[in-house]
Amino acid sequence: MQESTINMYLHGVPTEVKNDIDDIVHQRKKNGNPRESIKSVALELWQKALALPEYKEYFDGSTSQPSPNA
Repeated sequence: MQESTINMYLHGVPTEVKNDIDDIVHQRKKNGNPRESIKSVALELWQKALALPEYKEYFDGSTSQPSPNA
């Protein structure tokens, strides 16, 4: 995936999440597998998101949108 395409998908994404994505991609490259499935990267980010307290209620269905502080 080209960087311009990635940046399009990340438009409006918080800096902390972009940093997590950069860390994951860097780790994949370091491990010699830069083209690892996008699904595995998405799963890793999803797991990180589930751990965020401001999104917990959103993910468990008790509210219709994430906290405004997210």
